[in-house]
Amino acid sequence: LNQFSNLSSISPSSSSKTDTSTRCKESYFEQINTRFGRKATYVVIGDGRDKELAAKQLSWPFWRINQHQHLTALHNVLDLQFL
Repeated sequence: LNQFSNLSSISPSSSSKTDTSTRCKESYFEQINTRFGRKATYVVIGDGRDKELAAKQLSWPFWRINQHQHLTALHNVLDLQFL
């Protein structure tokens, strides 16, 4: 988790928050992949179709969260090391 505390250098700026294109998300995920390597396991977590499509382009799993119970389910899956 500490590795993610300094992602501000590669995260989209506030001016680009309105740009929710899949290509923008995919580029951001590729930067994370470059920074932390290909041996890591990545899971895209979100509630938007753009994140889901970008995850699919990179063959990363996507976990939709739009309710608290979805977050609880994700915690259980991670705790059981299914992802």
